This record gives sequence, C-alpha cells and structure tokens, in this order.
Amino acid sequence: MSTSTTLETEDQNQEQAETPVLYWVAAYHQDRAYGGPAEGGWYYDTGSLCTSVDTYKQLGMKPECFVNQDESITYLDKMRKAIMCSEGEG
Repeated sequence: MSTSTTLETEDQNQEQAETPVLYWVAAYHQDRAYGGPAEGGWYYDTGSLCTSVDTYKQLGMKPECFVNQDESITYLDKMRKAIMCSEGEG
C-alpha cells in the first residue's frame, strides 16, 4: 500500500467520524410469510414501517429522530415497553 493511499484512507475515516449520524426510532409491523412448499415448507420474516397515526396515538409515542445514540436507545426501550403493553404482554 502506498503512503498516499494510507493518508487518503485516514482522511476518509476522519471525515466519516465527523459526519453526523441520525438515529430513527419507529414502530414496524412484523409478520411471517409462507415462502413455499420446497423442502417441507419454509417461512420468512416480513416487516413494514408503521405509518398509522392511530397506532402511535395508542402507544402514546411517535417516531423520533436523534443525533445521540444513547438517547435513541432510551427512546427505543420506552417504545418497546409501550408496544408490549398495548399487546397485553407487559
């Protein structure tokens, strides 16, 4: 590896570290779908972003965006608990 390539890589890594990152927290509908009869039948996970205002009203929460990962994780935990309570699991 040449010196110039190494310097370019270090510059790219530094730029990536300084680039702001957004952390989105939202609800997703998850399900399993039947993939077909091959090999005794198989299933796969499906999912889609929840865009229903009523769902978020029921949860008492809304999709949120964070620039701090720790804050996004805290909000994610709250949303998970709200979802579990709405499904009668919590």
